[in-house]
Amino acid sequence: GMEDGKYIPLMFLVIMVCLVIVFRHAVGVFAPIAVVFGSIAGMIGFAFAKGDLLNNLTMMSPNMLTAVGIADAIHLIAAWAMFRTRFDDKRELLVEVMRVNALPVLLTSVTTAIGFYSLMASELIPVRMLGYTAGLGALFAYLLSMTVVPALLSLVPHKGAVPESRAWLSGMFTDARARGLVQRLIKRRLPILAVAGLVFTVSAVGVVRIQINSDFREMFPDDNLVVEDFAWIEGQLGGLGDVELIFRGVGEGAAAEPLDQADEVRLSELKLAQLVEASGEGAALTAEQSSELARLESLDDAWQAARIGVAPEFLGALDRLERRLRTEMEEEGSALSVLSDLTSPLDILRKIHQVQNQNDAALYRVPTPDDVAPDRREAQLEYDEFMEEWSLTPGQDARSLVAQYYLQYENGARPGENLSTQLSQDRMQFRMQGRMKQAPTTDHLAAFARIEEVVNQEFPELNVDVAGAEGLVPTPGAADMTLSGKTLLNARTMRLFSTGFVKSMSIALVMITIIIGILFRSFALALVSLLPNVLPILLPLSAFGLLGVPLDGPAILVSSVALGVCVDDTIHFFTKFVRARRAGESLEDSLVYAMTQAGGALTITTIVLIIGFGTLLLSDFTPNFMMGTLATLMIALAWALDFIVTPALLSLLPNVGRARASA
Repeated sequence: GMEDGKYIPLMFLVIMVCLVIVFRHAVGVFAPIAVVFGSIAGMIGFAFAKGDLLNNLTMMSPNMLTAVGIADAIHLIAAWAMFRTRFDDKRELLVEVMRVNALPVLLTSVTTAIGFYSLMASELIPVRMLGYTAGLGALFAYLLSMTVVPALLSLVPHKGAVPESRAWLSGMFTDARARGLVQRLIKRRLPILAVAGLVFTVSAVGVVRIQINSDFREMFPDDNLVVEDFAWIEGQLGGLGDVELIFRGVGEGAAAEPLDQADEVRLSELKLAQLVEASGEGAALTAEQSSELARLESLDDAWQAARIGVAPEFLGALDRLERRLRTEMEEEGSALSVLSDLTSPLDILRKIHQVQNQNDAALYRVPTPDDVAPDRREAQLEYDEFMEEWSLTPGQDARSLVAQYYLQYENGARPGENLSTQLSQDRMQFRMQGRMKQAPTTDHLAAFARIEEVVNQEFPELNVDVAGAEGLVPTPGAADMTLSGKTLLNARTMRLFSTGFVKSMSIALVMITIIIGILFRSFALALVSLLPNVLPILLPLSAFGLLGVPLDGPAILVSSVALGVCVDDTIHFFTKFVRARRAGESLEDSLVYAMTQAGGALTITTIVLIIGFGTLLLSDFTPNFMMGTLATLMIALAWALDFIVTPALLSLLPNVGRARASA
């Protein structure tokens, strides 16, 4: 971040140089920059006042607002530069600049804000925050463009209409040049549209094949210190990533509470009385005592059934699962090959069991019921003649043996080495942790899916559906598994990012198309707008899909900026075109008018933004480099389509944009 931070002032410096070359006037430089900085300040100030903080995604908002703010300001300044040749009075000049641009600048700002706000449909909070802040900034850019820019223009001395030679901006698209281009486009409209249709079809296929993937190793050069450190840590620890298998006891015991101390004492007393009765030495239990014993035993059995941490059935199944996963981890090409290690309290149980049995290596395993000596399995009833009372020594089983091992370990463990992070105190939750090697997110997701597949198909008792577990007989060892961990969080975040982005862009395109149709009162124009708005975004993205090159999630967010630029170009072109058509101009003359009136500003905006975002191509950080690549390609294509494909498409619709008879 610190290394790439230098490119932000470089980007603004390059943009300012471009503005100096284009406008050759101080107001042409400072007005757009004032709009951009003011929009950024307003956006950040509003967010802070609301109590929100910037995050790793909302830090992209300034770059996005650079495109929006500069585009709005340039259209006003370009119109001012062109109209200076026609007006002697400064007030009339500024009124005409505002009149011509008020509607298109409003439409472009609203549609751009809609594009940004559509990101709020994402399930990811950082993406929603980006949409909210960028959309807010787009509205600030509109307000500043329509107030600050005219105010600055009013400060420029204007002694009368300047000669045409000084208004060289209008020479970029003279009437003769625009007419020649329009006539050539109309003549070759069918081949142009055929090629555009073919490109669109290929792009649609490529977009479907896009892989949204993230691999930290690919984000930096090989000699970057971060990459070197990560490689060293992975070599020492077996991986930086993690996977967590969290098991929770289910069944009736999942909602049960342990017996309180009074109930535990009472249960022991009743069991003792029952055994004394069975030995023939004591009185029989009353019906009330028998009922109370049955109730307490039922509650205790339900509670014990959910304590999977000491249940031999659960521990045995988990031991088999671990060995099953380790076998597949060692297979080359396996989905689990990215998993390097597994640890859990099973390791402690195995070692203590070995140590307690003369350190026999063959007994490095999880305790089983057979490990309890036969003479210790039954409860022992003894009569103390001195105290003249019976005493009960409970029989030992695998549960009590495991509990003793846990207690033995924790009594001898150093602070910080207890089992609290791996086994809950009530023994109802059990955690197994794995190390994961650095790999693409798709590989991590495949590993998680394989773990779930193995558990569900081969060890269903370890992943009982909680929703279907209600009313079940409390089967000892039954558990519900949840996969967790930072690696899983990041991998699933990338998946949610891609699906949410597609949803957001679809919502934005639909809403923008509807708005264009309503405002221009033309369903045909709304449909025509889809091609120049969609194809510049689809084509660069499809190239990555067709070539099999994965895209990092944050890099693709630049499509939101590109969509704003595409819509900006289209609306300015349509506004001028429709104004001429409703004034009674022919189709050809209307296209010529649109090019002469909007061509210069759209071209300047395109050049400035391409050069500005092109500074990101100097970055060694792959996501930033990809952002620069996609931004420059999309913005350039948006210009090309509006000046080549859009006129060819409009020429096939002779009545589009004309005023209705009733008007």
